[in-house]
Amino acid sequence: MKRFFLLPALVLLFLSLPACKTSETAWETAVYTDCFDTVLEIRYLAGNVQEADRLHAYLLELHQLFDIYNRYPDTVNLAMLNACAGGDALEMDARICEMLSFCMRCEEESEGAVNPMMGSVLRLWKTTLRDGVLPDADTLQQAREHTAIDSLVIDREKNTVRITDPLASVDVGAIAKGYAGQMAVEYAKAQLPAILFFNLGGNVCTVRPKPDGQNYRIAIQNPRGEGSLTEVSVKAGQCVVSSGDYQRYRIIDGVRYHHIIDPTTGMPTTGKCAVSVIGADSGVADFLSTALLILPDDRAETLLSRYPDVWVLLVDADGTVVTKGEQAAAQP
Repeated sequence: MKRFFLLPALVLLFLSLPACKTSETAWETAVYTDCFDTVLEIRYLAGNVQEADRLHAYLLELHQLFDIYNRYPDTVNLAMLNACAGGDALEMDARICEMLSFCMRCEEESEGAVNPMMGSVLRLWKTTLRDGVLPDADTLQQAREHTAIDSLVIDREKNTVRITDPLASVDVGAIAKGYAGQMAVEYAKAQLPAILFFNLGGNVCTVRPKPDGQNYRIAIQNPRGEGSLTEVSVKAGQCVVSSGDYQRYRIIDGVRYHHIIDPTTGMPTTGKCAVSVIGADSGVADFLSTALLILPDDRAETLLSRYPDVWVLLVDADGTVVTKGEQAAAQP
């Protein structure tokens, strides 16, 4: 286990909530670095670090199941599924089948904008972000020919999954972290009474009210500068998820290339540089934050109309900030 503790002044960059003590209560933060290739920060009532460790262990198990890069002993995970593309169906953990089924529903709702079968294309762009060399047009087009959603076959009754195209692969990076976060929220609500909230690589999930009864104040990162763009008020049980072109990117010949890819072009998205979503479900918020970056405005509006209870902040490439949703009037 990789765990360390933060001093109060350093806790949770994204939250305007200092670690503090009152006459009745105190809270602490534990930090872990081995889940979903990011930093996990857990805030809990003082003296209950064992609950933070249990929540970390739960998320680490989900990380290993949803990992598309690495295999683990006695675990049939997504990396193994990709390695068996074109072969027989694999019997998998029910949680993988449920997560992939959710991904397929997201693909349908977004009309293909968020597609879990984009692995062949995303692999090329991950190489670009690492090495600084753009994929050539022919290679990119060939990769795009192996992204059909119907090549992913899930049997929920048998808990089996098969990829029918031997050159296709799943990549659930747009959804898995948020989906796992929501599973962790439900686990913490049911079994870990000392957990207040956690921050999984910028996906902030609140579990229980602050001891003082006030809403959480969460800072939204400025995508084109230092510090925060604004702060939002979040009730216990809500989450804040952000996506943008500022998180993983590379400048090549003066052009910003990033990790969020438009399936219709095979290229990084343009037009919007950041989207933040407040909602009651971290998996849905993760999906929406990516879909709204990719979709043109009219289709984004149609998708958002299906989720009337979320609040959205969008930052256009020119820096224009737009808020949408019923909470917008209540936010600063």
